[in-house]
Amino acid sequence: MLHAQNPVVEIRTSGSTAITSKASLHALYATSPYIPIFSQASGTGIYSQEGLHGEITPDASNPKNQFIGVVGLGKNAPSLGGNGAYNVGVFGSGKHGLFGKSSESFGFGVYGDGHTGVLGISNTGGVGVQGISYGVGLAGSFLGNVSISERLGIGISGNIPDFTLDVGGRARLRSGGSNETSAGVWFNNNLNNQLRAFIGMRDDNEFGIYSQGMAQWLMRFNVNIGSICSYSTITNCSDIRLKTDISPIQGSLTRIQALNGVNYHWKKHPETSLQTGFIAQEVQKIFPELVETDQEGFLSVNYTGLIPHLLEAIKELQEKNEAQSSTTQSLKLKNEQLEARLSAIEAALNLPTGTGK
Repeated sequence: MLHAQNPVVEIRTSGSTAITSKASLHALYATSPYIPIFSQASGTGIYSQEGLHGEITPDASNPKNQFIGVVGLGKNAPSLGGNGAYNVGVFGSGKHGLFGKSSESFGFGVYGDGHTGVLGISNTGGVGVQGISYGVGLAGSFLGNVSISERLGIGISGNIPDFTLDVGGRARLRSGGSNETSAGVWFNNNLNNQLRAFIGMRDDNEFGIYSQGMAQWLMRFNVNIGSICSYSTITNCSDIRLKTDISPIQGSLTRIQALNGVNYHWKKHPETSLQTGFIAQEVQKIFPELVETDQEGFLSVNYTGLIPHLLEAIKELQEKNEAQSSTTQSLKLKNEQLEARLSAIEAALNLPTGTGK
């Protein structure tokens, strides 16, 4: 059933029909359990073919100061309200208030131009398509491929993204399995034609770094027990061109001897394997440069930094052993000389009488 308020209907000789009205509300109002209005654009020509065209004009009676070309209201959805200044091309509210589906290879189900922007992505600050959800609803949901040519900001309401992907707060990657199907991020080469490295979960227990070229997990971190497994040698940057204020280590042996190695279990995870190491507070008294303090006051030890001290301690022991060996050799020579003199004296004392000597 169609109701028109103060209608003026004009059927033009070109075949088009114009419906205009001076009423304050609707030029055409339709209600039906099926499709109230159906429009199909067809034909050829230099002009665009539009099935439904909505245009806003500021000269009509507009107490709410709203300018809306086309309004779509879903089931049980309230009408657009408020006294703010709205200039909306298409407005959709409620369940499927606005639904777009593209069947063409490069078509757009919903295309929003926020001043050179597409689907809400604009380099001039405009908004192509905006979705607002309250409660547990979805502000926007996409099925299929989505392409964003500019920047995407997530969780940075009111701010313009600074990077291609700009995330405020935590992000989560949902795992799909293990190894090649696990959650993570792939990195391409510079030419963007080859996978090079993967960072993510290896399985439910391990996070790691994977090399595509070597077909091997280079490093694995067990998130249950805290162990780290490296496939290759780990090296520290040590080039002399990177260093300054170089000085030799001294007195390492005495300080190493003051350390006490211990076995222990972690308090929070006593079920893990027996650990071997040092007590950071003891190391801090002897090697303060090897101990760091975090923001909560807990200490950590640079175990690698102990290696040069162990080396110097070994060299000190070697020097002491060589000195002791030299002393021993000297004492041995003196003993041999003394024994020879004693043998000569004994031989002289035991000579027969009257030999003239």
